[in-house]
Amino acid sequence: MSKASANESLLQVRGLRTRFYTYEGEFDAVSGIDLDIRKNESVGLVGETGCGKSVTALSIMRLIQDPPGKIVSGFLVFKGEDLMSKSIGQMRAIRGAHITMIFQKPMTSLNPTFRIGTQMADIISLHKQLGKKEAWARSIELLKNVRVAVPENVVKRYPHELSGGMRQRVMIAIALSSNPDLIIADEPTTALDATIQKQILTLIDDLRQEFGFSMLFISHDLRTIYNVCDRIYVMYAGKIVEFGDIESVFEYPAHPYFSALMNSLPKFDIKKDSLGAIPGTIPSLLNPPTGCRFHPRCPFAFELCERETPNLREVGKDHRVACFRAMEGKNA
Repeated sequence: MSKASANESLLQVRGLRTRFYTYEGEFDAVSGIDLDIRKNESVGLVGETGCGKSVTALSIMRLIQDPPGKIVSGFLVFKGEDLMSKSIGQMRAIRGAHITMIFQKPMTSLNPTFRIGTQMADIISLHKQLGKKEAWARSIELLKNVRVAVPENVVKRYPHELSGGMRQRVMIAIALSSNPDLIIADEPTTALDATIQKQILTLIDDLRQEFGFSMLFISHDLRTIYNVCDRIYVMYAGKIVEFGDIESVFEYPAHPYFSALMNSLPKFDIKKDSLGAIPGTIPSLLNPPTGCRFHPRCPFAFELCERETPNLREVGKDHRVACFRAMEGKNA
């Protein structure tokens, strides 16, 4: 894993708030979050299903469908330029060329009616201004980069003729096709078995070292995040509740939510009759709890947690947490 310096900023997200308007009411799926990604750095974004991880990724790409969703406030500064001020046409030029995304279900991202090579060549031609023959040759070269055996045959196949792992390798190759600065990987191994997951994760990490791109890796798998990321952001009910250097956060988890997530993992050196579980469920964002949004599920909550929303505060070097109890321990 690379250790990028703090002054090599690639993406700065400030006060991002993404709202959805539904028949039941309006709610903020992402509630004013800040997030930073540095050059040549891999950043993890973790949290339970429904906490806002994918909405954050789509907001960064400015792919929120309007209606029903809309980015209502915040700044997205990429390579010194504000993405929120860009036109639709300008964003299309940035997507694919400078920021790309790997989705968790490649079968829904690939067109089932076109051959793999045709789809790859069309994308390469769009962003690299290459002719059909050159784009087709580039497609084969990219498939070799992602360790596809006999890519000359794979480009002639349709998506349904490939395995899940092979389709995901194709999506990674497409993401790499324009040599982007940032790749957003939204749970790219969710639908794969454990052996293929390990292969894909190793491949992504090797490619990051080889091509030097930054990555936002979204997952609920804490072990995966630990193995592929330099820093981590923990998200709960639309808010960032903890972030920091991967080693610091995993060794000294400060927020009760992340501590509970860590306790839910099986430990091979400790025998347990059952795994730890977090009581309750993620609150409805249509009517979120007052104060800290985790307090209804938190065993350490007290009156202040119900009344006031904690701000992110430093508990260690490059380690911040939004928790009153954590700050009590810090000040003790």
